[in-house]
Amino acid sequence: MTWLTRLQRVFTRRELPRPESAPAPIAPKPERYLRPCTVGVFYPDRAVFLIKNPDSDISHRLFEFAYPADHWLPVTGRWEQNSLMGCGLYDSQVGLFLLRNRDESGYPDQQIPFASRHPDCLPLAGDWNGEGRDRPGLFDPVEQQFLLALDDRVDQPCHRFHLKLPPGRYRPLAGDWSGAGRCGIGLYAVDTGTFYLRNALSSGEPDTVFRLERPESDAWPVAGDWNGDGRDGVGCYDPQDGWFALTNRFVTGEPEQTFRFGLTNLKGLPLAIRWNGWGFSHIKSDDIMAERLGLVPRATETG
Repeated sequence: MTWLTRLQRVFTRRELPRPESAPAPIAPKPERYLRPCTVGVFYPDRAVFLIKNPDSDISHRLFEFAYPADHWLPVTGRWEQNSLMGCGLYDSQVGLFLLRNRDESGYPDQQIPFASRHPDCLPLAGDWNGEGRDRPGLFDPVEQQFLLALDDRVDQPCHRFHLKLPPGRYRPLAGDWSGAGRCGIGLYAVDTGTFYLRNALSSGEPDTVFRLERPESDAWPVAGDWNGDGRDGVGCYDPQDGWFALTNRFVTGEPEQTFRFGLTNLKGLPLAIRWNGWGFSHIKSDDIMAERLGLVPRATETG
């Protein structure tokens, strides 16, 4: 009997009937509960993504996307149902999203023009409808207004609303704050290090307000399911020294995780993505791609 015959018998074997007294099998958890998010950094000057391997300090993922330009802003999401999380870029000069279904080098799978051409708008993405796929959105810091695409008609965002806060310097984030299977929105006050989170996609007061005790003067917010429980936590990233501060608890206090990650010679922007289980040693000193791009890896440190 060949190995192919054995393999065919394994996959064609019929399931034996269970006795009536046998307990029903436990349904597997959805994928979002099985794979915690990891962090990454996008470097606009080189148009490269660096994704942290949660299981190793020497085998992170490094890949190029688009071309170097200072107007690129990163987004991540599951752009198609039943797909892996992919990466994306928002061109703030022309209001265009470039989305790729995988976290690897290549051409964009989708090019989505967005209605706003405001150069100060900041991108975000989330599963606004609970349908298992993420859609893009924008936050207008001048009007302090969210513009979300709830369907495929992204040339004219169909949903606009405000998070009622005093004027200030805010940066947006999105996540499933309650574990309900759909994303809410939030704002991070850069000057105070305060998070304002809201579950409903409508104008109103924030549901949760808290502050991390590690505020940085120009930190960027990041959101992801850090422990794989189906509920997103938050964090912030200091582009000056590469420190991440992450927490799953929405209470004022110290972050649960602090570590340094990234490249020493470039400033980047943070992101969160689910590790797909395989990686390349693209950040070792002898790697051709890293050497060609002139990238200097930062030693991973924990706080």
